[in-house]
Amino acid sequence: MLSTQAILSAIGVGEKSATIIGATFQWFLRDLTGMLGGILFTLYQGSNLDSNAKMWRLVADLMNDLGCLLNRCNDAC
Repeated sequence: MLSTQAILSAIGVGEKSATIIGATFQWFLRDLTGMLGGILFTLYQGSNLDSNAKMWRLVADLMNDLGCLLNRCNDAC
């Protein structure tokens, strides 16, 4: 989270002189890292997903809750 903030600050996001390019870059960066994370996770844990489906469902729910919590904390700042 902090590294993303530093990168975006470096390209001018959050300043009055910022352009739509900064917002587009942020959206692209977030989606790209999400897709790559999903691909890498599936690559390393793909064969393990079927045998432990309930456990991975719980992990996914917990990660989703954590992401929502971090998003709310970030919006409040």
